Amino acid sequence: MKKIAKIIAGIILYSVSAFAQLTDGSTAQNFTMTDLNGTSWDLYTVLGQGKAVVIDVSATWCGPCWNYHNSHALENFYAHYGPTGTVEANRATVFFVEGDAATTAAQLNGQGTTQGNWVSGTPYPIFNPVNPACSTFNTNYNIAFFPTVYLICSDKKVYVLTQPSEAQIVAKMNASCASAFNLDVTSATCQTNMTCTNTISPVVTIKNNGQTTLTSCVVTYKVDNGSAQTFNWSGSLATSATTNATLPSIAVATPGSHTLTVTTSNPNGSADQNTGNDTKIYNFVAHSGAAAVTPVTEGFTTTTFPTAGWLLNNPDGDITWARSTAAGGFATSTNSMFYDAFNYGTVGATDEMTMAPVDLTGTTPSLEFDVAYAPYSATDFEKLEVFVSTDCGLNWISVYNKQSTTLGTTGGVLTTAFVPTAAQWRKETISLASYNTQNKVFVKFTVTNGYGNELYIDNINIKSSGSTGIENTIVANTFNVYPNPAKDFVMVSFSIDQVVPTTVNMYNALGEIVSATALTNISTGTQQLKFETAHLPAGIYVIEVKSGNSSTSRKISVN
Repeated sequence: MKKIAKIIAGIILYSVSAFAQLTDGSTAQNFTMTDLNGTSWDLYTVLGQGKAVVIDVSATWCGPCWNYHNSHALENFYAHYGPTGTVEANRATVFFVEGDAATTAAQLNGQGTTQGNWVSGTPYPIFNPVNPACSTFNTNYNIAFFPTVYLICSDKKVYVLTQPSEAQIVAKMNASCASAFNLDVTSATCQTNMTCTNTISPVVTIKNNGQTTLTSCVVTYKVDNGSAQTFNWSGSLATSATTNATLPSIAVATPGSHTLTVTTSNPNGSADQNTGNDTKIYNFVAHSGAAAVTPVTEGFTTTTFPTAGWLLNNPDGDITWARSTAAGGFATSTNSMFYDAFNYGTVGATDEMTMAPVDLTGTTPSLEFDVAYAPYSATDFEKLEVFVSTDCGLNWISVYNKQSTTLGTTGGVLTTAFVPTAAQWRKETISLASYNTQNKVFVKFTVTNGYGNELYIDNINIKSSGSTGIENTIVANTFNVYPNPAKDFVMVSFSIDQVVPTTVNMYNALGEIVSATALTNISTGTQQLKFETAHLPAGIYVIEVKSGNSSTSRKISVN
């Protein structure tokens, strides 16, 4: 089930029992349980880390439990306050406890007598204890009906929550679980998530989650595994308030992907009473070297994702751009860049994929990509935007913006998870001619989630129809690969308009060359050659032709 109506109030009795729920302020009994992934969790250990714990005790056959589960209140709370929380990381966690000892793992996974699949899409631990552990837990926590929801603070005090919304959980946690001193690094940025120089100037957002006004703290920071540096912050920060602290510049030794680690400590010269949210690790890319030259192509045929030099920005740490192995552009492969909005309930969340920079000077450039999309309904749909930056991400200009049925490639809506056929793709072409004097141009794909349906992008190509150097040599629309799918052999045909060094390479899905041919003693006009494929494992391959400064490729399937 994807879209669920608003939660229906109500409870189902667990058993005829003299038990009632635990009273607010009572002490939680410890328990150790192993989740469905085989990880062991000890309640007191988690509380000892300064975290609050929300426990949902439900049963797979319980209708109100299923309605509450699908309200996503706990899922959203976990996304905002759990280990990678976007509001306050590591402040809390969530445990789901199956309260009926007779429940099987299959029922939790949606098979047999059950309200649905409780495991799919649930990011927090799920426990399915059997007797006597189940009975002991139900006795210790006075489980009289399902669902029963408790909040347990780090001081082991228990508070009753009645099918609470996320806002109600947060309000109770703030009222009952606050500490005298509790810092939180809510974000750490480098002005942008890229740098085009050999230094970065981090900006750290500090939040006071304690009950005492913060007047000082220590910020420790480093790039990768380099030497840690410290910065002494001082000021006046009230409870729940935030402030930005600009740290001194720090050197970045080499181009490529890096991490910035920032940690706060010593609030008002005292110990932080919840150290679980004191550290933030931030990914960024240094583009201090020269940019790539056209053509730049990406078909997501290799398993590395994101592509080297590309930057994925996933602000909420939830579902984001990923590599699909289910569909490729016009069914010439089964690989593409993919966004799973069908299973992502956080409406309005944005996720970005920024390509490595390209030098467009002296060219007539354009951007091409294949897209496939189906909106879920007239109100549940995604928006796709493409932006361009010439100042290393400080400012972005929109060059493409489509959403709903305008973005769609199926001609209508679809209420099941979308996997495109060959006919359900569209090629988009965007002129980049206004950037032909820029030597470091960034292109960014941004999707805004609407809890709609799956979005696919493939065969991204930044190319030029001409340049101030050698003209492109491969004549447009002459490159052909057949038969496709191939069995024993594949023929490659194309035309060139200049006699320049030309190579034809065949790559497997790992990006390894499985066959290479350098053409010698050639003349202009049509070229043909044959690749033997009978000895190759079945799968997707890429054939690439390079001639002068021109390059083009096609995907083929070998059966």
